[in-house]
Amino acid sequence: MEKLTLKADDAFKELFAHEIVRKQFLSDVLDIPMEQIKSVRLANPFLRRTFRRQKQGR
Repeated sequence: MEKLTLKADDAFKELFAHEIVRKQFLSDVLDIPMEQIKSVRLANPFLRRTFRRQKQGR
């Protein structure tokens, strides 16, 4: 089995696209039972451009 480096943005996005993974991660980090987490929602990670020539931020 190959390990993924979570430093890679694409690997992180792919992994956290699954709600069960997000719930388990929060449960482990916050040290609360997974059953107490009702839902986990991802916010839009892209920032709006302020100027026409500005690159889209993250």
